[in-house]
Amino acid sequence: MSYGVKLSRRATKDFDALPNTMQDRVNRSLDDIASNPHGHQSKKLHGAGNLYRWRVGDWRIVYAI
Repeated sequence: MSYGVKLSRRATKDFDALPNTMQDRVNRSLDDIASNPHGHQSKKLHGAGNLYRWRVGDWRIVYAI
């Protein structure tokens, strides 16, 4: 099962400001999240309901399933 990924306006703005190499890494991670949101890099955020985080270098992708 594959999931859809939607970025908020703020996330899109932050993404556009990233260097191209980091944008490529984030894009690959978003593809990984879409195909397996509970992957080995996924960490559930405690006390935040259904929020998870995925680390990409110094950046974090925070998402809900």
